[in-house]
Amino acid sequence: MMNEPKKTLMQIEAEKNHHEAMLLKNQISKDWGFDRLVFTLVSLDLRRRMEKQMMLFSKAVGNVDYFNLNKQSLAYMRGLKTLEQFALDKGYKKLNPSIFSVTHPKYPDIRIFICENETMLPMACAMSSHEPNTVYYTAKELLVMIPDTIFEWKAKVSKSFKENTVTEVNPLPKPTTQQDIDGVAIHDEIL
Repeated sequence: MMNEPKKTLMQIEAEKNHHEAMLLKNQISKDWGFDRLVFTLVSLDLRRRMEKQMMLFSKAVGNVDYFNLNKQSLAYMRGLKTLEQFALDKGYKKLNPSIFSVTHPKYPDIRIFICENETMLPMACAMSSHEPNTVYYTAKELLVMIPDTIFEWKAKVSKSFKENTVTEVNPLPKPTTQQDIDGVAIHDEIL
């Protein structure tokens, strides 16, 4: 086994701050809907500054300049916190855990609020009336719009994967890692 080079303090700090930046982005996505916060709820100036920071952060991630990665990770976190504070100061609310904010692949300029159930419709309706270019649906409404043939096809695809023979059973499943998520190939998504 080869000896791995010892990490420098800057590398450790950069990796820690990069990890924290990704955790903050995930929390922002959960609380606000990332695109909703960045592209809808903030001023044009803040949005442009954040877009620039997102580009700098993305470039730093693919590089081995740990000083720059650390710098861009810290700036990215400051930017996200600034956007969140701006939205709060303007009176916008975080998403209820039963409401999701998404965009349609063909209509990226329209924000869609999807409510888990009908009880969240009044909140989604109120949010939609205050936020430009938004519509809202319940999950049930969306499901009713999907043709039966799609469900039949998806059931056949899912069944074919379930009919595979198990040749080995692990005693305990391994925890899902970010690497697992990054490498997954979705086999039944309809686009």
